[in-house]
Amino acid sequence: MTYYQQAQWHQPHHPPRPPSAGAAITTATLALLLAAYTAWPSILLIEPLVGSCGETCFAGFYAVSVIGFPLAGLLLLTGAILIFARTVAGPVMTALGSTVVLALMLMSLILSHGSLAPITLIGLVLALPTVILSLLPPTFAWTRKPVPVHYPRY
Repeated sequence: MTYYQQAQWHQPHHPPRPPSAGAAITTATLALLLAAYTAWPSILLIEPLVGSCGETCFAGFYAVSVIGFPLAGLLLLTGAILIFARTVAGPVMTALGSTVVLALMLMSLILSHGSLAPITLIGLVLALPTVILSLLPPTFAWTRKPVPVHYPRY
């Protein structure tokens, strides 16, 4: 029995699609909202240190919060700016900042013996998706793709 050679079917070559900006832009927007969220506790926690309380109040969870909230806000703000600038460090800094906020909110929840304040719930709702979205592969793919620079012709 003889088999005849069949024609090869070639699929047309399509260039790969550029990475979508949806996850990265959403991450940066959530990071900016979370940075604004951390500004208010930072101001409220630093105010007693300037007043009459001084160094005697700088102990325990209060000390962790005084350092943690401004650090998280700085990481989130810098990370959001770096995501918009399309650098790989942006999602990493955003993930670190939102993890700090998540840890502070969980510590607050544990130390309050499970009573959930609405402001703590807002922090948890903003921090968790920010961590998840900042570590997704599409976010990193969008920040790794070089930005085309089009110079005007003379």
